[in-house]
Amino acid sequence: MPTLQGAQNLADLYLARIRIDFRRTIDNSLLRSARFHTYRTLALVVSDIAYNGTFVLNLASGFNNNAALRYLMFFDQTALPVLGSVPIQSIPVNPLQEFSWSPPQDGLIFEAACVFGLSTTPVTFTASAADCFMRAEGIAL
Repeated sequence: MPTLQGAQNLADLYLARIRIDFRRTIDNSLLRSARFHTYRTLALVVSDIAYNGTFVLNLASGFNNNAALRYLMFFDQTALPVLGSVPIQSIPVNPLQEFSWSPPQDGLIFEAACVFGLSTTPVTFTASAADCFMRAEGIAL
């Protein structure tokens, strides 16, 4: 079965004009099933699983409903983060404001699952109150 390595245009392989930098070898059968995925919360949350499976995050947006600075953290794991979990990405989100963040280059790649959490500390996860609306957009492989 053919595999894909390096930077390739997915438009040439079943999707329209989306370019992803594959840092790992991805089986061609996964590309055939690739589809756009949007996750959004309907209520304030602390953490959740945005997508369970291989996922390329292209945009994270939402609203920090707390009066203090918080840190939006992303984890490549299948379970919700616990106290002390180390994220693969941490982004400061200002108090009582909307936020929007796009990963550099071609997206943030998750192999197990795309999990997020709102933390009171920037380096390791310390759960805040349920005070975040969240939206994540990307490619599910």
